[in-house]
Amino acid sequence: MSPKAVFFDLDNTLTHRALSIARYAEIFYLAFRNQLKEKNADNINAIITREDNGGYLPENSPFSSIREAVSQTLASELRWIDPQQGKTVLEHWVNHFPSAAIVMPGANELIDELIRHGIAIGVISNGAEWSRNKTLEALSLSEKIGVMLCSERFGESKPSPKIFHAGANRLGLRPDQCWYVGDHPVNDYQGAKNAGMKAIWLKGFHPWPGRWVDTEYSVNSLNEITMMFTQHALPRPW
Repeated sequence: MSPKAVFFDLDNTLTHRALSIARYAEIFYLAFRNQLKEKNADNINAIITREDNGGYLPENSPFSSIREAVSQTLASELRWIDPQQGKTVLEHWVNHFPSAAIVMPGANELIDELIRHGIAIGVISNGAEWSRNKTLEALSLSEKIGVMLCSERFGESKPSPKIFHAGANRLGLRPDQCWYVGDHPVNDYQGAKNAGMKAIWLKGFHPWPGRWVDTEYSVNSLNEITMMFTQHALPRPW
């Protein structure tokens, strides 16, 4: 059964976060290389990747946000000739990281195929609205997205069913007429499923909890979902 709309997570679903971090590390290095002893962007990339933790703060993190963790740690751990304050590094991250976004392989092809089938596209993402919009602009996807909901403006975060219900409502649809694709087992898969959507887990970024039963729908790449439509091999209603 074909959905009326497909909603996506943003990080590690429409964007490849590790590749985006690598691109940003190069941008950061070029901006600060005269103040650094670092000879390339490798250590910058390693620090950001560790602190970013796949887009989720570790439970024991002393920081309140990813951007705080990244900026404060870069300021304190990089080998500086001219040390920069965390505030300066934070400003650079906020202004430049969203535009460094690299599209997930298969994302453009999937979205174009869905649109060809008359299926609406949406994004439901935890995070700040400004950075979500800048990321979609960098991916050249803004014009293809029918609705974009972010936790900052909406006031509820995934996995709350409320934010998923709101996405469906804005398109005039019921949750059971929508699919949701995301990489996180709890925030994306379980959150969307509990909200009444068909949830599809994108593997490879966060481990599936060992205590859970296996996911009903999962894919290794977005190309697998595209093939469902091009071959008309759509899952039956559950």
